[in-house]
Amino acid sequence: MSAFRCFPASKQCVPSPDGALIAIIDHSHLTIRIAKNGGIICSYPLPSEFILSCRFLRWFIPRHRAAIDASLETGEHRQLLVADDKKILIYNVNDPQWQAQINSAVGDINKIANVDWGNTSEEVLVSAEFGVKATIWSLATGRGVEIRDPKLLSYAYDYQGRTGHLAILTRPIAHDVLIILGPGTHEQTASVELPTVDARGLKWSPNGQWLAIWDTASAGSRLLIYTADGYLFRTYSGARGSDAIELGIKSVEWSPSSDCIALGDFSNNVTILTSTIYSVKALFLHRSGVSSPESIVWQEEIDAIKDRSYTIARQPALAPTSESLATGGTEKSGISVLAFNEDASLLATRSDSLPSTIWIWSLTTAKLAAVLIHHESVKSIQWHPFVRDLLLVHCATADPTVHVWRESWDLPQIFRIRNDELGAITSVGWLATEGDVLKFILNGANLCAIGQMTVHGQLVFWAEENDQMNEISGLGPEDMFDEGNSFELSPVKLSNGDIQEDLPGNTRYSEPEPTTASDIDDTFYYRNQKKATT
Repeated sequence: MSAFRCFPASKQCVPSPDGALIAIIDHSHLTIRIAKNGGIICSYPLPSEFILSCRFLRWFIPRHRAAIDASLETGEHRQLLVADDKKILIYNVNDPQWQAQINSAVGDINKIANVDWGNTSEEVLVSAEFGVKATIWSLATGRGVEIRDPKLLSYAYDYQGRTGHLAILTRPIAHDVLIILGPGTHEQTASVELPTVDARGLKWSPNGQWLAIWDTASAGSRLLIYTADGYLFRTYSGARGSDAIELGIKSVEWSPSSDCIALGDFSNNVTILTSTIYSVKALFLHRSGVSSPESIVWQEEIDAIKDRSYTIARQPALAPTSESLATGGTEKSGISVLAFNEDASLLATRSDSLPSTIWIWSLTTAKLAAVLIHHESVKSIQWHPFVRDLLLVHCATADPTVHVWRESWDLPQIFRIRNDELGAITSVGWLATEGDVLKFILNGANLCAIGQMTVHGQLVFWAEENDQMNEISGLGPEDMFDEGNSFELSPVKLSNGDIQEDLPGNTRYSEPEPTTASDIDDTFYYRNQKKATT
């Protein structure tokens, strides 16, 4: 018996939003496993050339909590897509015989830069390389809506959770333009020329009332707050004002309740702003020398047999810098990771100049709650969705290891899998919870491992495997690819004469006049793209 169950996997291994299923791309298939026991429920064969070039694997994730709860009942969250540079394949686990395919998703000469789900499971948002265009594909109608000159950023677009409005940053000429599109019809509801030098991202607040846009670092710590209909409400220019020289904003994160917003800057500071008048609520500093008598500093230690454990470090403790860790590459600085827990009582942060250290701040007391110092750089962190103070930490260790911290524990835990075939871990994440047993996944280059533990931090051994665990539920490759039940979507090339100018949304972009929002033309147009069965 073991506390970890391993099975074949690849670097592309993603749990479903509810943590009940795991999608894995292996040597020749897209395989869907049950997180509860690792059993296979369906497997889709993929062309070998597609697997070699496959870059994206994404489950559909509802944008709002109510939609998430509804999707758990309808099974809508069981839909996923895979994509390479040109083609997108879409599957529904509840109906394995159904398949959608989008060929030449961004045109014949362009390559896909990013692909994501839209507001619903019937929409796919695809961005082309070099910011040429973005296309919103409808799986229901086979039509596409094109958005010209989108910015290629990690946070260049965001969907409002409650209404499904899409906010996207574009740069048609020499200035940034914010475009807001309505749900379903994708009609333009707002188009605003931004007073930014080079906007680096945007995020809706979880309640959908505010839209935060932050400028490039050369403009200082500049944050713009817009209302849901595109009006500028507040401009934040840093704690010292617009005339002071600051290093700028690197990361932004709203609290789950939308009560505050956290700004991580290149000076290794985190500023907490209230969401009423956007004034400074707290300022958290990150320094190499950690001295906080009111908090505990945990330091990782490795013994002679390579077992790891946390010990309380004597203060002031020294957090390793990126130079001392010999991470290689260009020297980095600034706060790159901001993570609120579910009730926004705790905030976990990481600085790129101190990459092996996690800082955990109390939003209740506005003080440092704990510090975790590791031997290797921290790659990612994830709060548990239901256990409010439980944090999963993924470090760049050579052996398969996961770190877990909880505020109520006397000692944080480090779990090491004694399986050499698993190798270095590429990703970790929480899975569905069963009573008091918490499950988590560790993905390696060739194997994937599911571990389980109690809420008190003790590993739970797996029961004997079910005889049916590794059987496919009556579905073969022929059944899964019944040609009569699948359809393909591909863009149809149209000449200018095919575009009806009097149809809504069919106008091409023209440079906006800075007078009123109603005078600004759309940056997108409809193309009457039809289904093609090639």
